[in-house]
Amino acid sequence: MLVLILFVLLFARAAYLGTIRAGWLSAKADNQHLIRVNEPAERGAMMSTDGQFLAMDTPTTQIIADGRYVKNALRTTDRLISVLGGSPARREKLLSDLSAHKAYIVVAPNASLHDTRILKSMKIDGVVYRRNSKRTYPLGPVAGQVLGFTNLETRAGIEGLEARLNDHLTGRDGGFTEVQDMRLGQTVRILNERKSVAGQSVELTVQAEIQKQVEDVLVKTRKKYKAKSAMAVIMDPNDGRIIAMASVPRMNANDRSTLDVNASQVRAITDPYEPGSVFKVVTVAGAIEEGLTTPSTMYSVPAKLPLEFEGRIRYVTDAHKRSSTEDMTTTEILQRSSNVGTILISQSLRKRDKLRYWMDRFGFGQRTGIDLNNESEGDLPKTPWDDGQRVNIPFGQGMSATMIQQVRAYAAIANGGMLVSPHVVAKINGRASAVASPKRIMSVRTAAQLTGIMRTVVESTTGTGGLAQIANYEVAGKTGTSQKVVNLRYSDKHFQASFIGFVPAKNPKLVIAVMIDDPSPNGGPHTAAEVAAPAFQEIGDFALGVLGIAP
Repeated sequence: MLVLILFVLLFARAAYLGTIRAGWLSAKADNQHLIRVNEPAERGAMMSTDGQFLAMDTPTTQIIADGRYVKNALRTTDRLISVLGGSPARREKLLSDLSAHKAYIVVAPNASLHDTRILKSMKIDGVVYRRNSKRTYPLGPVAGQVLGFTNLETRAGIEGLEARLNDHLTGRDGGFTEVQDMRLGQTVRILNERKSVAGQSVELTVQAEIQKQVEDVLVKTRKKYKAKSAMAVIMDPNDGRIIAMASVPRMNANDRSTLDVNASQVRAITDPYEPGSVFKVVTVAGAIEEGLTTPSTMYSVPAKLPLEFEGRIRYVTDAHKRSSTEDMTTTEILQRSSNVGTILISQSLRKRDKLRYWMDRFGFGQRTGIDLNNESEGDLPKTPWDDGQRVNIPFGQGMSATMIQQVRAYAAIANGGMLVSPHVVAKINGRASAVASPKRIMSVRTAAQLTGIMRTVVESTTGTGGLAQIANYEVAGKTGTSQKVVNLRYSDKHFQASFIGFVPAKNPKLVIAVMIDDPSPNGGPHTAAEVAAPAFQEIGDFALGVLGIAP
């Protein structure tokens, strides 16, 4: 009877395990011997127009240990750490996990292939190797803000072009199921294999060699003048291709430990600022196009101009002080960067209610549509303007604009009157990116007259842009030194120094803009003529040589 009862119990247990618990037991067996592996797709690479890799996926290995099958935790820990490296704290944590026989320990998420080969040769029990990849930026900080970076875990883009083009760059993950002998740490066979599909490659308009030089010049200039920051853009005025776009401090996405979120933005499109006198060309362009002035029109320009501000008479003067009234042509007003003269020119536009119209026509107060995220539209105040705005805005104070807006405005002068669409993406998977068609905003004649005026700013002995001259090339450009607002008032100690110009002046191939933020805050050189113009000259000279642009 006892034996019979035991057989009945054994039969009941077998029936229970074979029916009711069958699914659970099968799943448990699968979990012990079948490992489902996701095979991440290679993210699309980004390359410069001169064929250099700017962002790419580098093959790595994910190293996983199963403490249940590690025979000697101390020896295994020492072997892994001797190859992979790590702090004492990391070593202690790994030793603790292995000693506790944890089943899934990520020893290294992205080990190099070199380290992987060494560890595999050691034939360590309980250690499994899986293919992985890591996003890297071969040129380090070069074009860092434009490229952006990805999330280390999800690998999705979260800044710059990595975010903007994430759908194109992201491929389709593959995967497979491994049948493993965990005691030996070996894969017996592969089931249900699904190939991954790589993301699309992207070619940028950026020229890597020029981009690096621009950044080097900005770093050097910022350090020399102890400036808060600096930025620059080079664009082809004829089609809007961005050849270089940089700001310092820089960002290196390869080193996340030093990543500064504030340095990750493309400041040329996200940070509007008061442009100062570089904006005067827009006021003059509108007046010429409306037939209200010519390059040779003469103005009697007082040393100080009495104007009514909020019911009180106040005086506007030039940054370059004068003691008496002088006769100046429109050309000389821009050449010498006269605030008073620019106000006189703007008054004729204001009488026709055309002053803001021409600023809007040049694209200020609106986004350029550049193919990067977080572009600002700047601030061009709506009319009617108050007394202070009517005086300040014509010479670039009391309003704000991004550098890319200013570059596009100068490009319209350089190319004969067409407003182009700035862009940094040339091709996606070999197909040219769509770019909006240029729009005419002024006549060829007006653009030519402005170019002639701007050449005198650089070439004339009385012009403010003499240090922007490039040997053997004709340069057209304009300086701008704007006062920064500190404690709600314009400061006489803190400035933003800009120079924007194009070269060669007769057949422009490059528009170059440079802005140095708060140079020499404790006194010393701070004007655009002293600080920004030399940086323009150095950048321009290098870019012309690399691109082989003839004088």
